[in-house]
Amino acid sequence: MQKIVVFLTVILVLLMAGCIGDQKSKSYNDKGLELYNQGNYVDSISEYNLALLENPKSAEIWVNKGNSLLKLGIYGESTECFDKALLIDPENSEAFNGLGTVLSKTGNYQKALEMYDKSLNIDSENSEAWKNKGITLNNMQRYSEAIDCFDKSISINAKNSDVWYNKGETQFKLGEYEKSIDSYNKALLIDEKMETALLGKGNSYLKLQNYESAIECFNTAETINPKSEYPPYYKADAYRDTENFEYALKYYDEALEINPSNSDILISKGICLDKMKNYSAAISNFDLAIQLDPKNVQIWILKGNSYVGLKDYESSISCYKKALEIEPKNENAKENIDIIEKII
Repeated sequence: MQKIVVFLTVILVLLMAGCIGDQKSKSYNDKGLELYNQGNYVDSISEYNLALLENPKSAEIWVNKGNSLLKLGIYGESTECFDKALLIDPENSEAFNGLGTVLSKTGNYQKALEMYDKSLNIDSENSEAWKNKGITLNNMQRYSEAIDCFDKSISINAKNSDVWYNKGETQFKLGEYEKSIDSYNKALLIDEKMETALLGKGNSYLKLQNYESAIECFNTAETINPKSEYPPYYKADAYRDTENFEYALKYYDEALEINPSNSDILISKGICLDKMKNYSAAISNFDLAIQLDPKNVQIWILKGNSYVGLKDYESSISCYKKALEIEPKNENAKENIDIIEKII
């Protein structure tokens, strides 16, 4: 009888220890999720590590840690976490979704689609997997398929601002600017401080030549994130397109003060100066952009065009030839050389 009592006591102690361990693990995991949702990915990983010490066989915690590593761009360790989750639970939809996102982020789009399909075969209601599959298809320029995925994600969870934003981005690429504005507005109804949606909406208005509405969007975005170069950059584009060049230059310079290494801003400023017939200043901006992005064919062609403005045809041909070295089949560069050779 005494042996039975001892045995039962040992079992009870082990069960209690297991329950305490599970409670600790859940507490650490919950804290990790809280930090993750706040964008504090480094500290969330510390909490997940503590949770895994208590419960190393939790597929959920391995997935959560993998997602934090993914946000930090630590793709190798992130993959290891998702793989460990699948060893514990081979039918874990979130782990396949995570692997798909790692592959998509590293440019392996076809393999990423395979992972998303595995995730969705397990759980067809996984709205994040539908969204991420849509983003990958968008990156592959398979825009109609991407829209279908975003719509499927929205049908499951219509309150995810990120899905609406990505749908808007894809519609923008399709030239469906009115539709993209509607999608950006849906994102902003969910998250009124979503800077990327405001910028996308503003650029859609630019395409529709509704410059006043575009600038209003960029101004609002700037109040949300005054340290971003993009609101003044896009605002400058709006003023340039309306030939208000002085304001355009003012805002290009503001954007470059924030980030002097953004070659796109230097290119746009160069185009603005070229339109003002200030060809030498335009060339100086293109030269700065070339230092940052020497393989960009567009910059060499634009620089060549500015040399044409100066009637320095030899230098312009040299720029066009440089563009052809990078992209031998570039018709624009070939045509420009033919035109210049007829002039001289």
